Amino acid sequence: MKDREVTLQEILNFRETKAMEQERLCHLYKDSVIIGLGMNIPGPIKHTPSVFHLFEDGMAKLEAIISQSGGVIKEKSIMNEHAGLAAVYSVTGTDAYVLKKESISLENSHPCGRLFDIDIFNRDGSSIKREQIGFPKRKCLLCNCDAKICGRSRAHSIQELTDHVWKMIESWEKQYDIK
Repeated sequence: MKDREVTLQEILNFRETKAMEQERLCHLYKDSVIIGLGMNIPGPIKHTPSVFHLFEDGMAKLEAIISQSGGVIKEKSIMNEHAGLAAVYSVTGTDAYVLKKESISLENSHPCGRLFDIDIFNRDGSSIKREQIGFPKRKCLLCNCDAKICGRSRAHSIQELTDHVWKMIESWEKQYDIK
């Protein structure tokens, strides 16, 4: 399940599965905030033991945020595939905007937080964007430009991006003695 290159079709299928799970929970738990946690891992290898450890750390920290905000997890669905890792939560008892603010704080404060992709969906199913609550758009992993613009323009090579990501993860593992 790890260290295997994935195809574009596998990545697209994984993304579709995650979106369908978010939609399923949104329809099933109409009174809930839906949270999606994924990993921003560029390149053809999306799942390694190191990425899995980081994903588990992200889940633990996200669940602590949910709990501290008074939220209750009604359902959690985990996707663990060659093409990636994701967790989708249905949460009641807290505010979507509070969760978005706290999830951005996690993305900004964790040594590898830039690799977390945390999406928060309001009770009506609409996604809450960073800009809606006064935060700037995500920055590129390598430069200070808008991440989407760099990605679309292919400003950096996949090799540059993957080298940077694996160094980030390796540094995190050493810092926290993870293995």
